[in-house]
Amino acid sequence: TPDGHMGQPDHAALMTEAGVQYLFSKGWMLQVGAKYGPARSTAEVNHADGTVDRIDFHQMYVSGGVGYRF
Repeated sequence: TPDGHMGQPDHAALMTEAGVQYLFSKGWMLQVGAKYGPARSTAEVNHADGTVDRIDFHQMYVSGGVGYRF
């Protein structure tokens, strides 16, 4: 922000992952998965007018795909 600053966010990481593979014909499969990071990343933004904003992040990744096995 103009004339303000943002502190370095703190980081912690612990990921949980789960997924499912479904074989729906010979060689073809459907895959669905998710990763969740319950640990938080937090940043504080100090604006020039004296106000402070705190931003919390929670990470979640979702993936999917179709695969063929030779």
